[in-house]
Order: sequence, then C-alpha cells, then structure tokens
Amino acid sequence: MDGAWMCEKCGAEAPPDAQRCRNRDCGAWLPAYGEDEDPRPRRPWRPRIHLQTQEVHRPTTPVRHEEPRYQEPRREHPRDESRHRPVPDGTLDGSGTVYGVARSVRMRTEVSGSDGDVGTTVVCNFSLEMRDRAGRPVGLVPVEMRGDLFEGAVNDGDRVRATGRARNGTLHVKRLRNLTTGAEVSARSTPAIVVAVVILLFVAWLVVIFAITGR
Repeated sequence: MDGAWMCEKCGAEAPPDAQRCRNRDCGAWLPAYGEDEDPRPRRPWRPRIHLQTQEVHRPTTPVRHEEPRYQEPRREHPRDESRHRPVPDGTLDGSGTVYGVARSVRMRTEVSGSDGDVGTTVVCNFSLEMRDRAGRPVGLVPVEMRGDLFEGAVNDGDRVRATGRARNGTLHVKRLRNLTTGAEVSARSTPAIVVAVVILLFVAWLVVIFAITGR
C-alpha cells in the first residue's frame, strides 16, 4: 500500500486518510498526513510470533514448624548420705560417720591390773570440728579411740573421716581415715577369746604345778 502510514505503537499499516489504527488490539490515534509529505518508510514485514506463556505452579511444601517437645524435668536421685551423715553435736545416738578437723588431740596410756598382771591401754581423745560446705564450723563431736595397740597418728588440724558408735555423748572409733596424710589410723584391742584362752592355759598350768608338787 503506497503512501500508507505505519502505526508507531503496534507497527500496523494504515491508509493515508485513517485517523486511528485499524488494529483492533491497538486503536491508537495516527498523526495527520499530507500528500506533500514524505510517507514514513515501511518496515520490512516480519511474521509476528505470539509466545504463549504458561505459569507453572510449583507445589510448595509447607514448612512444618515442629512444636518443642515437652521434656520432663530431670529427677535427681537422692544421694545415699547414710555414710556421710554427720552425728549432730549433743544428740549422739547410734552409729554414723563424721567429717571434720581434729582439734585438741590428746594421747594417754592407762594402766590396769595388779603387780602380777599389768595391762596397758592406749587412749586417743580429740574433738572433731564439723563444717558446712562454705567452710564454717557448725559443731564439735567428741571422739575417743581406745585399744591395746595404736597404729597411725592424728595431729591437731588434720582433716579426718571417722566412723563409730556413739555412747554417753562420745563417738567411739576403732578406725579412721586421716584425709590430710592419707593414712589409716586404728586402735586395736586383744580379742576376748584370746584373753579367755590365755586365762584357761594359765589355770591349767597352775593345776599341773599343784598336782606335781602335791605328790
């Protein structure tokens, strides 16, 4: 079509007397055109390619917000403190174990018996100063160790763990642990059965002597 206008919006050709683009999808207004004016050069014809786009709906996986699981509070099993329970001062009864610092340690030897049969007993007395977790003194426990043979040593200020039986307000101990030196301290006594055997042998010896001398 000679002398035709070309729509600036969609590129469609229009006759010179057209005022609007005849493209139904465009309909844009065309500028005025005179015969003495040079027509707008045509654009080379190109087939229009309409691309159809299709939205792709990707399945979205909902984010699972896991609720925090309920956890039961940890139950702390009560510690067996039967071995660590201190014997209260002033209410000593039964047996128990005490921890503390030895104070006023005294050693003495007691002599018993007659001139022909003399026995000695070693006695160790001290007060055990119990303390709380903060290190503050909370009380004193009288401790006594008594035996024919005393092994080990306890000094004033040593940390001690003692286990014994309370009697008459005093904790009687046969064996204790010196936590400062790491030594075992014990007061041993001669078993009663050994004493009985010795007495029986002595009586039998006397009987034999009297029998021999009486003839």
